[in-house]
Amino acid sequence: MCTCSEVNEKKNALPFWSFMEMRKIQANNSILVRLCDRTPIKKLLQYCTSHGKISHHISYFQEGRYAVVEFESTASLEYLLQHTKELETKTGGKKSRFVHSRFLTFSKPEKQKSKEPKTILNKENSNSVLMNKLNQCHSVSDQIDNLTAA
Repeated sequence: MCTCSEVNEKKNALPFWSFMEMRKIQANNSILVRLCDRTPIKKLLQYCTSHGKISHHISYFQEGRYAVVEFESTASLEYLLQHTKELETKTGGKKSRFVHSRFLTFSKPEKQKSKEPKTILNKENSNSVLMNKLNQCHSVSDQIDNLTAA
């Protein structure tokens, strides 16, 4: 019987085919991710955790920054891949060009935009009218309120 050096809880050598089956399951639950710029591994793990429970992860930096994340179930990985596919199609990626891949590129998420609408200055007022309104204010706070008033 062929055995591998990896051992189970009883410290017995695993048969080769059992070892290969275990590795196949691990591979089916794993994804390779390229980390962009200075994206911390912690942000990637938070993102992955929001899609399912993580069994193991490892990161390495050799001619790029990479991480391998193993989920506890294939369903969690499929959910992550489906969510990524939906994001790509919503952000302009062509659905016909999407290839079902276990390789992702992850960059630090942009900060959430404030929900307050931007105030656009009234273009009908000339600079002199604007300056007169600002000069009538008693404090900087009043000036800011005057500038941002709709």
